[in-house]
Amino acid sequence: MGLLDLFRGKPTLDSFARDLIKGISKAGHPDELRYEASEKVIHRFRDGEAYGQIGLANMFQAYSEAPKGERARLMGVFVRSALNADRKLPDDYEAAKADLRPRLWNRASIELLRSQGTGPDLVAIPVGSHILASVVYDWPETVQSITPSQIEKWGVTPYQALEDAIVNLSEATEGFAAIGDNLCTFISGDSYDASRMLLPDWLERMELKGRKVAIAPNRDAVLFTGEDDEQGLAMMAKMAEEAVDAPYPLAASPMVWEDGEWRDWMPPEGHPSRPAFEQMRSKWLGPIYAQQKEMLNAKFEKEGSDVFVATFSGSRCSDGTLVSHAVWGEGVETLLPEAEKITIVREAGIAAIGTFERVKEIAGDLLVDEGVYPPRWRTQGFPSQEQIERIGMGEM
Repeated sequence: MGLLDLFRGKPTLDSFARDLIKGISKAGHPDELRYEASEKVIHRFRDGEAYGQIGLANMFQAYSEAPKGERARLMGVFVRSALNADRKLPDDYEAAKADLRPRLWNRASIELLRSQGTGPDLVAIPVGSHILASVVYDWPETVQSITPSQIEKWGVTPYQALEDAIVNLSEATEGFAAIGDNLCTFISGDSYDASRMLLPDWLERMELKGRKVAIAPNRDAVLFTGEDDEQGLAMMAKMAEEAVDAPYPLAASPMVWEDGEWRDWMPPEGHPSRPAFEQMRSKWLGPIYAQQKEMLNAKFEKEGSDVFVATFSGSRCSDGTLVSHAVWGEGVETLLPEAEKITIVREAGIAAIGTFERVKEIAGDLLVDEGVYPPRWRTQGFPSQEQIERIGMGEM
């Protein structure tokens, strides 16, 4: 942050954290609060024991982007949210059920916190590969995440609680908006708009061309079109790219509604909108993979393991679009990211270039799912000459 920003009154994360701690303490909350700048969180301690944390990244982004005159009100909202985070929930499930709602989370942020041992204790059910659905209790001024232990105490399963939460949100939904003849969206502004992609009864009412495709770039934005609507997909890609940098991000990757659930999806090869979706997805995944690579390198160095964590890189194609790629080198055990293109390299130089799907199809016997997010595949050997020839020398 520069000196001019200080004179202009632009907030910093440090100043925001200090003001939030001051507000919480002034309200008489008994917790000891410790700000950790590197993690962008405030750790909560009670009787000397750590028991929770307050994530700052999304709150600070919303706060810093708000007009100066709105920031005091927002700070009050954040203080009340922190104070209410551990309010006592009803002991009886039937008494609590009516106030449950589904809430979507960016999976990358949750997995990062969990890898640091500070992840939130919440019900987490996958929605595609990049989003997690949880259950929250909807207080008048804030929401409270429902923990697995609370679900167990109530005597229900996470799926039952999520199903009831979805029914509640559906009943609280008044309708959706149409953007021309090609797109649908929810614009209720209650912080559950993206979560409404989980409402099958409302999805059925959308008249779209072909299977329904959705993208939820942030908590307050979700777009729907049909997989056979070329213009709709082009509009979706453009609008989603503009929304993915907003506070409370979710995922810059489309999904298709199939057999009652959302699954990862991309337009087929040659589709005019595929490059736009792939470029948006690569730009979004790049920082996530970079952060993961840094953590894995530190882990392997500590263990003394000789494993190469391949970089999720981006290159410009001849038409100017961005394509993600990674390198699979001979003689080195590698953790490959799911990049669009994989370059297979021998000592003499590049031996083959193929899409990740093509490489996995032909040399999948040499790849083992590492079981991490974002996904990586551990190499077990190197492709044979016959496999290399089948993969071929595709374009980057």
